[in-house]
Amino acid sequence: MHSFTHEFFSSLITTEIMAQLKEISTRSETSATSAKFANSIDNCGRPTLKLFPGDDGGKDKHEPDAAFWHEEAKWPGVVVEVSYSQKRKALEYLAEEYILGSQGNIQVVVGLDIEYKDSNSATLSVWRAHRRTDNGTKVLECIRQVTDKVGG
Repeated sequence: MHSFTHEFFSSLITTEIMAQLKEISTRSETSATSAKFANSIDNCGRPTLKLFPGDDGGKDKHEPDAAFWHEEAKWPGVVVEVSYSQKRKALEYLAEEYILGSQGNIQVVVGLDIEYKDSNSATLSVWRAHRRTDNGTKVLECIRQVTDKVGG
């Protein structure tokens, strides 16, 4: 069961991302290709995502707080997780689960950690899928690009 604070921030983030996509799609200096792409992304709510097996061989299921899906994709490209009562470390674990468990189809995980008690601050972290070649073998990694950026 999610708290009011958790739901409020999840909704706020979703609304803001959709507003930014709308702005990109209508900006005069945006290329036609970028505008069309931004216009083809939808908020898909909280889908249940069945991720590919990890080391344990079982399929993991997760329900992100928000997900954004391009109409031609099989997976959401971006998922959002809000941590209010959970520990901040859980966000990093979830980011790896989403990116590696989707085989890189989920390309970005945005994590917002809201301080639980007696604080008006929050941190934002962003993880991205990164592919590299190591001795001729393709490797998929989950790289944190923004680390605990503080707002409040």
